[in-house]
Amino acid sequence: MTDLRAALTKAHADFQSIADAAQAAAQRAGRALEGDADPGPDPKPKPDPDPNPGELEDWTAAGMPRGVGPQHGDEILRGYMATTAFEDYERACGCLPDIGGGLTGRGDWTWESIMGGDYAKGPKHIEPGSMVEWDKAPNTQLMMKTKDCWVVPHGPGTPGNLPFEDVVAIAKNRYRHNGISNPDMIARRGERVAEVCRRAGKPLSQVMERPWHEFNGTTKFVVKPEGGDDNFWRVGLKKGYKPEDLLEIFQELFAQFVENTWKGAGQRVCMALSPQMQNPAGVPDWTYEQLVGDRLLNLIAMLCSSVHFNPDRAKDEQRMKAWIEGDGREVGGFTLGGALDAARRLTKKTGRVWKTGTLEFSPVHSNSANPNLFKGSMRLYPASVDAVYNFIEDPKNRPHMFCICMHAPHNCFNEAELNGKTSEENIAFWHQTVERLKARHRKAA
Repeated sequence: MTDLRAALTKAHADFQSIADAAQAAAQRAGRALEGDADPGPDPKPKPDPDPNPGELEDWTAAGMPRGVGPQHGDEILRGYMATTAFEDYERACGCLPDIGGGLTGRGDWTWESIMGGDYAKGPKHIEPGSMVEWDKAPNTQLMMKTKDCWVVPHGPGTPGNLPFEDVVAIAKNRYRHNGISNPDMIARRGERVAEVCRRAGKPLSQVMERPWHEFNGTTKFVVKPEGGDDNFWRVGLKKGYKPEDLLEIFQELFAQFVENTWKGAGQRVCMALSPQMQNPAGVPDWTYEQLVGDRLLNLIAMLCSSVHFNPDRAKDEQRMKAWIEGDGREVGGFTLGGALDAARRLTKKTGRVWKTGTLEFSPVHSNSANPNLFKGSMRLYPASVDAVYNFIEDPKNRPHMFCICMHAPHNCFNEAELNGKTSEENIAFWHQTVERLKARHRKAA
């Protein structure tokens, strides 16, 4: 891995010079880049051993000029992901969302879709149906049009079906697509991100990207299948890579995506690190802080924890709370409690506020058609809703909480969603769950 580390060092130095030049150009134009002037090297920790988050820089604050969500009236934003059922949300909550988003594009994981179209067509060209057409994509168009509403686009930073060796080559900056390097393609993407926000009137300070979400699984981070497996981590292990080498490759992929998006956009765009809730079999067990490491220390704004329940995760109160409040080690996954613990430690380490929360909360996920999800008792589902909101709204936790987003509210707010899919007893528990969701997610009184 010596050549990889050398390449990483050079890439980091190159980005530093780019950031310095961008800052100088911004000052000449009479404006400053949002947030830190220098997003390159890690900032020194503040001397206070236990800093008050309210006194530190918060990368998300620039997107909330009034300090609270404009619709729900709480500094912890409320919204939804992965739906076009806007009326269902407004009817259930009494307002539009403060935040929302989902997958964009037609589903084709090509370089052209990722960067918003043919590279040669320039920074203002945004191909219809590409992953950068946020103002037209069903999951993001409402947020792009709603004043002071955050938008959370999801999507991969590399195409699907790339051979594993190509993914490694991208991390080493040895990859070319039609003669164009990955940094140049992602910088062009950043230019188009700025352009789509400009034409929609959406400030870049109200964007929270969620690249490669659920990257420990295969939701939006896959390689060309080998032996029927397309999981980057398992394929790499089978090829003889050590877990720490795979982590270094992933961190460099993520860093290149963030740094070159910022370069093209001309300013920082908030990014969420969002692993899958439960680690798939055979994938190394990382913590949030290990995933961040040193390489991503000054690139991430939010540590996201998805929260989805099934009868096993809510089979008793202790296990249910472990999946919410625990650090993740007991259940072998990524939890709100684990993300919060990491956010607190990283705040002390970096001298700026790290945010957490959940960009996907749902008692049933979106796959309620799967009968295996409801074979056990749903007795604790209503209590799980209250446990999630109580944890997020706890005054001790609030300074680090950014948002809670309902996943697929067309499922979660639908009392008839489980009719015919589970027992009558569970259906009754589901009705109680829906009522608790509506009560806890509604606009503040």
